[in-house]
Amino acid sequence: MNIYNIGALITWIVLITQSILALALVFSGVSYRLQQRRLQLETTRRQSTFLDQLKVIKQLNSTSDIHQRLESLKKETRFASDGPCYILGALLTRNLDQAAIETAIQIHIEAIEGGAIRLCIFLARTGPLVGLAGTFVGVQSALAIFGKEANDPRLVGSSFSTAVLTSLVGVWIAFACLSVSRLLWEPSLKKTMVELFEFGVAAQSYIRDIKERFSDETISGRQSHDNSRNSSQCDSKSLSAASGGRSVGTIVPRTL
Repeated sequence: MNIYNIGALITWIVLITQSILALALVFSGVSYRLQQRRLQLETTRRQSTFLDQLKVIKQLNSTSDIHQRLESLKKETRFASDGPCYILGALLTRNLDQAAIETAIQIHIEAIEGGAIRLCIFLARTGPLVGLAGTFVGVQSALAIFGKEANDPRLVGSSFSTAVLTSLVGVWIAFACLSVSRLLWEPSLKKTMVELFEFGVAAQSYIRDIKERFSDETISGRQSHDNSRNSSQCDSKSLSAASGGRSVGTIVPRTL
Protein backbone atom coordinates (compact mmCIF):
# COMPACT_ATOMS: atom_id res chain seq x y z
CA MET A 1 0.00 0.00 0.00
CA ASN A 2 1.60 3.21 -1.16
CA ILE A 3 1.10 6.74 0.08
CA TYR A 4 -1.67 7.46 -2.44
CA ASN A 5 -3.75 4.52 -1.23
CA ILE A 6 -3.31 5.64 2.36
CA GLY A 7 -4.38 9.16 1.41
CA ALA A 8 -7.43 7.85 -0.45
CA LEU A 9 -8.38 5.66 2.53
CA ILE A 10 -8.16 8.60 4.95
CA THR A 11 -10.17 10.77 2.57
CA TRP A 12 -12.93 8.18 2.32
CA ILE A 13 -13.08 7.75 6.11
CA VAL A 14 -13.48 11.50 6.58
CA LEU A 15 -16.08 11.77 3.82
CA ILE A 16 -18.11 8.84 5.16
CA THR A 17 -18.07 10.39 8.65
CA GLN A 18 -19.20 13.74 7.27
CA SER A 19 -21.91 12.03 5.22
CA ILE A 20 -23.28 10.32 8.33
CA LEU A 21 -23.31 13.65 10.18
CA ALA A 22 -25.04 15.31 7.23
CA LEU A 23 -27.75 12.64 7.19
CA ALA A 24 -28.22 13.06 10.93
CA LEU A 25 -28.61 16.80 10.44
CA VAL A 26 -31.19 16.24 7.70
CA PHE A 27 -33.28 13.98 9.94
CA SER A 28 -32.95 16.34 12.92
CA GLY A 29 -34.00 19.32 10.77
CA VAL A 30 -37.05 17.52 9.41
CA SER A 31 -37.99 16.35 12.92
CA TYR A 32 -37.66 19.85 14.34
CA ARG A 33 -39.73 21.35 11.53
CA LEU A 34 -42.55 18.85 12.07
CA GLN A 35 -42.41 19.31 15.83
CA GLN A 36 -42.42 23.09 15.45
CA ARG A 37 -45.59 22.98 13.38
CA ARG A 38 -47.24 20.75 15.97
CA LEU A 39 -46.22 22.90 18.93
CA GLN A 40 -46.86 26.30 17.35
CA LEU A 41 -50.50 26.40 18.45
CA GLU A 42 -49.54 25.40 21.99
CA THR A 43 -46.88 28.12 22.14
CA THR A 44 -49.32 30.76 20.89
CA ARG A 45 -51.88 29.64 23.45
CA ARG A 46 -49.36 29.86 26.30
CA GLN A 47 -48.30 33.34 25.23
CA SER A 48 -51.89 34.61 25.18
CA THR A 49 -52.55 32.94 28.55
CA PHE A 50 -49.54 34.60 30.17
CA LEU A 51 -50.47 38.00 28.75
CA ASP A 52 -54.05 37.62 30.03
CA GLN A 53 -52.71 36.74 33.49
CA LEU A 54 -50.46 39.79 33.50
CA LYS A 55 -53.38 41.96 32.40
CA VAL A 56 -55.47 40.63 35.31
CA ILE A 57 -52.61 41.24 37.77
CA LYS A 58 -52.28 44.79 36.50
CA GLN A 59 -55.92 45.47 37.32
CA LEU A 60 -55.73 44.18 40.90
CA ASN A 61 -56.06 46.64 43.76
CA SER A 62 -54.54 44.67 46.61
CA THR A 63 -50.76 44.69 46.97
CA SER A 64 -50.76 41.27 48.59
CA ASP A 65 -52.77 39.81 45.69
CA ILE A 66 -50.33 41.29 43.17
CA HIS A 67 -47.36 39.85 45.05
CA GLN A 68 -49.05 36.45 45.36
CA ARG A 69 -49.92 36.28 41.65
CA LEU A 70 -46.40 37.27 40.61
CA GLU A 71 -44.89 34.61 42.87
CA SER A 72 -47.21 31.98 41.40
CA LEU A 73 -46.11 33.00 37.89
CA LYS A 74 -42.46 32.70 38.94
CA LYS A 75 -43.06 29.18 40.24
CA GLU A 76 -44.94 28.24 37.07
CA THR A 77 -42.14 29.40 34.77
CA ARG A 78 -39.20 28.28 36.90
CA PHE A 79 -38.85 24.69 35.70
CA ALA A 80 -40.42 25.02 32.23
CA SER A 81 -38.23 24.83 29.14
CA ASP A 82 -40.45 26.28 26.40
CA GLY A 83 -39.89 29.75 25.00
CA PRO A 84 -42.70 31.77 26.63
CA CYS A 85 -41.98 30.36 30.08
CA TYR A 86 -38.25 31.03 29.69
CA ILE A 87 -38.74 34.65 28.61
CA LEU A 88 -41.43 35.39 31.21
CA GLY A 89 -39.32 33.85 33.96
CA ALA A 90 -36.36 35.99 32.95
CA LEU A 91 -38.56 39.11 32.95
CA LEU A 92 -39.99 38.33 36.38
CA THR A 93 -36.64 37.63 38.02
CA ARG A 94 -34.51 40.29 36.32
CA ASN A 95 -34.99 43.79 34.98
CA LEU A 96 -34.48 43.33 31.23
CA ASP A 97 -34.52 45.92 28.48
CA GLN A 98 -35.10 45.07 24.81
CA ALA A 99 -31.42 44.33 24.20
CA ALA A 100 -31.37 41.95 27.17
CA ILE A 101 -34.57 40.31 25.88
CA GLU A 102 -32.89 39.71 22.52
CA THR A 103 -29.88 38.19 24.31
CA ALA A 104 -32.12 35.90 26.36
CA ILE A 105 -33.99 34.81 23.22
CA GLN A 106 -30.68 34.14 21.45
CA ILE A 107 -29.53 31.94 24.35
CA HIS A 108 -32.82 30.03 24.24
CA ILE A 109 -32.59 29.56 20.46
CA GLU A 110 -29.03 28.25 20.76
CA ALA A 111 -30.23 25.78 23.38
CA ILE A 112 -32.99 24.63 21.00
CA GLU A 113 -30.85 24.05 17.92
CA GLY A 114 -27.96 22.62 19.93
CA GLY A 115 -25.22 23.76 17.54
CA ALA A 116 -26.87 22.20 14.48
CA ILE A 117 -26.49 25.34 12.35
CA ARG A 118 -22.81 25.73 13.25
CA LEU A 119 -22.24 22.07 12.41
CA CYS A 120 -24.03 22.54 9.07
CA ILE A 121 -21.82 25.51 8.23
CA PHE A 122 -18.68 23.60 9.25
CA LEU A 123 -19.55 20.57 7.12
CA ALA A 124 -20.59 22.75 4.19
CA ARG A 125 -17.18 24.42 4.28
CA THR A 126 -15.00 21.37 4.90
CA GLY A 127 -16.86 18.77 2.80
CA PRO A 128 -15.83 20.17 -0.61
CA LEU A 129 -12.29 20.70 0.65
CA VAL A 130 -12.00 17.04 1.68
CA GLY A 131 -13.48 16.05 -1.68
CA LEU A 132 -10.92 18.24 -3.43
CA ALA A 133 -8.17 16.57 -1.43
CA GLY A 134 -9.49 13.17 -2.57
CA THR A 135 -9.52 14.40 -6.16
CA PHE A 136 -5.91 15.48 -5.86
CA VAL A 137 -4.90 12.13 -4.34
CA GLY A 138 -6.80 10.17 -7.02
CA VAL A 139 -5.29 12.12 -9.90
CA GLN A 140 -1.78 11.79 -8.51
CA SER A 141 -2.29 8.06 -7.98
CA ALA A 142 -3.57 7.67 -11.54
CA LEU A 143 -0.58 9.54 -12.94
CA ALA A 144 1.82 7.45 -10.87
CA ILE A 145 0.18 4.21 -11.98
CA PHE A 146 0.05 5.39 -15.60
CA GLY A 147 3.79 6.01 -15.54
CA LYS A 148 4.64 2.61 -14.04
CA GLU A 149 1.93 0.23 -15.23
CA ALA A 150 0.54 1.66 -18.42
CA ASN A 151 -0.66 -1.78 -19.51
CA ASP A 152 -3.24 -2.06 -16.68
CA PRO A 153 -6.05 0.46 -17.39
CA ARG A 154 -8.18 -0.82 -14.48
CA LEU A 155 -5.83 0.67 -11.89
CA VAL A 156 -5.80 3.99 -13.71
CA GLY A 157 -9.60 3.97 -13.96
CA SER A 158 -9.91 3.15 -10.25
CA SER A 159 -7.76 6.12 -9.31
CA PHE A 160 -9.74 8.47 -11.57
CA SER A 161 -13.01 7.12 -10.17
CA THR A 162 -11.74 7.86 -6.67
CA ALA A 163 -10.94 11.42 -7.74
CA VAL A 164 -14.41 11.95 -9.24
CA LEU A 165 -16.40 10.25 -6.47
CA THR A 166 -14.68 12.12 -3.65
CA SER A 167 -15.51 15.41 -5.34
CA LEU A 168 -19.15 14.40 -5.79
CA VAL A 169 -19.47 13.26 -2.17
CA GLY A 170 -17.94 16.52 -0.93
CA VAL A 171 -20.37 18.55 -3.05
CA TRP A 172 -23.29 16.43 -1.80
CA ILE A 173 -22.29 17.06 1.83
CA ALA A 174 -22.16 20.82 1.25
CA PHE A 175 -25.50 20.82 -0.58
CA ALA A 176 -27.25 18.74 2.08
CA CYS A 177 -25.95 20.82 4.98
CA LEU A 178 -26.76 24.15 3.33
CA SER A 179 -30.26 22.91 2.43
CA VAL A 180 -30.92 21.80 6.01
CA SER A 181 -29.63 25.09 7.43
CA ARG A 182 -31.38 27.42 4.97
CA LEU A 183 -34.65 25.55 4.43
CA LEU A 184 -35.36 23.76 7.71
CA TRP A 185 -33.57 25.33 10.68
CA GLU A 186 -33.19 29.03 9.96
CA PRO A 187 -36.78 29.88 8.88
CA SER A 188 -38.30 28.15 11.90
CA LEU A 189 -35.80 29.66 14.32
CA LYS A 190 -36.27 33.17 12.90
CA LYS A 191 -40.04 32.86 13.21
CA THR A 192 -39.66 31.65 16.79
CA MET A 193 -37.33 34.55 17.60
CA VAL A 194 -39.81 37.11 16.22
CA GLU A 195 -42.73 35.62 18.15
CA LEU A 196 -40.75 35.44 21.39
CA PHE A 197 -39.51 39.00 20.99
CA GLU A 198 -43.03 40.34 20.46
CA PHE A 199 -44.21 38.36 23.49
CA GLY A 200 -41.26 39.59 25.55
CA VAL A 201 -41.91 43.24 24.70
CA ALA A 202 -45.62 42.95 25.55
CA ALA A 203 -44.90 41.11 28.81
CA GLN A 204 -42.19 43.63 29.69
CA SER A 205 -44.70 46.47 29.37
CA TYR A 206 -47.17 44.77 31.70
CA ILE A 207 -44.52 43.81 34.24
CA ARG A 208 -43.03 47.31 34.26
CA ASP A 209 -46.45 48.84 34.92
CA ILE A 210 -47.18 46.29 37.65
CA LYS A 211 -43.84 46.88 39.38
CA GLU A 212 -44.22 50.66 39.17
CA ARG A 213 -47.70 50.46 40.64
CA PHE A 214 -46.53 48.03 43.30
CA SER A 215 -43.63 50.32 44.27
CA ASP A 216 -45.87 53.42 44.25
CA GLU A 217 -48.39 51.74 46.52
CA THR A 218 -45.61 50.59 48.81
CA ILE A 219 -44.15 54.10 49.01
CA SER A 220 -47.57 55.67 49.60
CA GLY A 221 -48.30 53.10 52.29
CA ARG A 222 -45.05 53.88 54.02
CA GLN A 223 -45.69 57.58 53.77
CA SER A 224 -49.19 57.21 55.22
CA HIS A 225 -47.79 55.03 57.99
CA ASP A 226 -45.12 57.63 58.74
CA ASN A 227 -47.69 60.43 58.68
CA SER A 228 -49.98 58.57 61.04
CA ARG A 229 -47.05 57.82 63.30
CA ASN A 230 -45.97 61.46 63.31
CA SER A 231 -49.52 62.63 63.98
CA SER A 232 -49.86 60.21 66.86
CA GLN A 233 -46.57 61.43 68.28
CA CYS A 234 -47.73 65.05 67.93
CA ASP A 235 -51.03 64.22 69.63
CA SER A 236 -49.25 62.52 72.48
CA LYS A 237 -46.93 65.49 72.88
CA SER A 238 -49.84 67.94 72.89
CA LEU A 239 -51.70 65.84 75.41
CA SER A 240 -48.68 65.64 77.67
CA ALA A 241 -48.15 69.39 77.38
CA ALA A 242 -51.77 70.07 78.19
CA SER A 243 -51.71 67.76 81.17
CA GLY A 244 -48.47 69.35 82.34
CA GLY A 245 -50.03 72.83 82.15
CA ARG A 246 -53.01 71.76 84.24
CA SER A 247 -50.80 70.25 86.91
CA VAL A 248 -48.72 73.40 87.17
CA GLY A 249 -51.80 75.57 87.33
CA THR A 250 -53.44 73.49 90.06
CA ILE A 251 -50.46 73.48 92.38
CA VAL A 252 -50.88 76.37 94.82
CA PRO A 253 -48.16 77.10 97.31
CA ARG A 254 -49.33 76.94 100.86
CA THR A 255 -48.69 79.98 102.97
CA LEU A 256 -48.32 79.85 106.66
